[in-house]
Amino acid sequence: MSEAPTSTQPDKKDDLGLTPEEIEENKKAQQELEAHNEAVTKQMEDLKNAVRKDMPFVSKYLTLDEYKLKWEGNKFYDSFDSIMTKFSKVRELRRDGNCFYRAILWQIFEYFLVNKSEHALVEYDKILKKIEGAKQDLMDNGYDEVVVDMFHDQFLEEFKGLSEPKIDVTDDEAVEKYLEERLCDESLASYLITYIRFIISAYLKANREMYQPFIELDMDTYCQIRVDAVEQEAEEICIIGLMNYLDLAVEIIQVQPDGLAYTSKIPEDAVDDESRFIGRLLFTPGHYDSLHI
Repeated sequence: MSEAPTSTQPDKKDDLGLTPEEIEENKKAQQELEAHNEAVTKQMEDLKNAVRKDMPFVSKYLTLDEYKLKWEGNKFYDSFDSIMTKFSKVRELRRDGNCFYRAILWQIFEYFLVNKSEHALVEYDKILKKIEGAKQDLMDNGYDEVVVDMFHDQFLEEFKGLSEPKIDVTDDEAVEKYLEERLCDESLASYLITYIRFIISAYLKANREMYQPFIELDMDTYCQIRVDAVEQEAEEICIIGLMNYLDLAVEIIQVQPDGLAYTSKIPEDAVDDESRFIGRLLFTPGHYDSLHI
């Protein structure tokens, strides 16, 4: 009996010229790669969360010499020499996507808590009126009244409390504790920061013709995913929006790889003559810390 002939026909290949065995191997390799990437992502997220837990929302004062040491060996290290000609202290902010919002709120609250000069009181009253009217501005730009009420009432209460604080505002430790209780308390701070985000969104939407050319997304989408969303870092347009809405100013010092420091002001014509509030922030790649003279 003769044996059946052995087939020499090659395995059928797909459109890319791969055999079933090769397709299966590629599929397995892809699954292993995805599993590896998920593991690495989880590891990095766990590390980030661990760092966050160890880092306070707002640090105690550091001298700029102490802060500079953290950058030793980095290309931005020499930038701090020029920064130290004007500033002496810095507060570090937790890297949680809210660094700008927490830093600027800390400085605003501290300024109006401590400073009771005539010009400061006039400026405080102007901002208070803005905040009182912010609820309607938010509703006019698509925010639900029920949602707005929760955040508006809390923010307004805290801002009003700055005018008649129940602490000795000449006591630096008491002032620091007062601010920590509001801006380092995760629950309360979330309300305050979220409301500031809402205010920025409402302002940008109300002035979309002015700001739309500077963003790639449509304004509503941009505000939803880049401004309102928790832990989204503040982009320059957000900072401009907040300063314009509240009629405040901020000076941002940015480290440079050439050893210099670049200074910008929002608005650009803000005059630092001690007759108004000016926030002072240090920008290092992807992060804001709080500068102090």
